[in-house]
Amino acid sequence: MKHYSELLELLESPDPANHRIAISIMKSYKWVPRKNQAVYTRLVYDADILAICVEMEFDKLLDKVENWQVKAKEWLSLPEALCHFKNLTAIHAVSTKLIDLPQNIGNLKSLIKADFNSNLLDELPISFVELDALKELNFNSNVFQFIPKEILLLKSLEILDFGNNRLEELSAEIAYLRTLKALNLDHNELRYLPAEIGKLKNLESLSIVNNELKALAYPIGQLENLKQLNLSNNYLSELPESIGQLSQLLHLSISENPIKNLPQSIFRLAPTLKKLDLPADIDSGLLEILKREMPGTIF
Repeated sequence: MKHYSELLELLESPDPANHRIAISIMKSYKWVPRKNQAVYTRLVYDADILAICVEMEFDKLLDKVENWQVKAKEWLSLPEALCHFKNLTAIHAVSTKLIDLPQNIGNLKSLIKADFNSNLLDELPISFVELDALKELNFNSNVFQFIPKEILLLKSLEILDFGNNRLEELSAEIAYLRTLKALNLDHNELRYLPAEIGKLKNLESLSIVNNELKALAYPIGQLENLKQLNLSNNYLSELPESIGQLSQLLHLSISENPIKNLPQSIFRLAPTLKKLDLPADIDSGLLEILKREMPGTIF
């Protein structure tokens, strides 16, 4: 086989013919570079060369890639050839100015984690719904106006981050995400939560900081496994009586809200609640009562 430096020289050439020669050599020797080698980087992260790898059926490479990570590089679109990594379990494409994803991304049947933080995405390809193994999904700091239906129909999703987008409303179809354990909706423009939010029985963490919430849906009390609830910096003037049904709640934050009184049911949280973040101007008399009746809670 050609010396490593010669292979790298062929791959760094602007001539696609040289790229084909290098790939042909590696195929003939059934050799795949290690992940920290420059040849691997050229093969996997150069869209044109990667397309040639797919075209020439360099399966030994395609089957090896399990984690694809690119950061702070301008990729308006991810290469379609990426969808041929059948053993890929994680994608990290952060701050790359993405405006769309590959149409065949649903082919990545082994994908467990996808991080598309800080891009320009506002919609998804139809095939995204086919990512049946996906458990963690991060679309923080994009430009979505709603959560696409392709996400709401995912079968295994446990962690969903849609903070810092442009969401104005949450669809009732959020109830389809029955496996969801953590949902981040911070820094959006949500004015209310649908009653269907109460159907997320496995949800353990819900954060809706800095939105425009004026009321909280009564079914919030049906979240029987909820441990963290952060409602800071909204326009809530009261909490529903059902808040006392959250028997597993460890941390509740309602700071930076115009709340003056709390429902009587709040005291039912005393056995488990470890921390309660209140508005700075909460009535001092009420605060004293809370401290007396909830001695195990930090205020």
